Amino acid sequence: MSPDDLKRRIDAIEEGYEFFLAYAAQGLTDDSASKAGEQIRSYLRGFEEALDGLPEAFQARLLEGEAGDAAASTAPGGGAGAAEAVTAALDVLRRDADA
Repeated sequence: MSPDDLKRRIDAIEEGYEFFLAYAAQGLTDDSASKAGEQIRSYLRGFEEALDGLPEAFQARLLEGEAGDAAASTAPGGGAGAAEAVTAALDVLRRDADA
């Protein structure tokens, strides 16, 4: 998976999240007064597409070395500690993506 694809996925999730926060702040009880319902469904589809395979995409990037080297140098304990931290982070990402 390319870095651009991973970035596209993250951007889609972030953009949808920001829209949901703005929508919630309006205090609307339903979507009949605006076109927001259509937008929400569009963002939800984007979320679903972005989350599908996201943990595997992160894992692939880590295995390619660039991100793995960065994780190893910044995780507490480095080395083996970094591997455990990355595994734990991927486990959380898998659970969240499946939820």
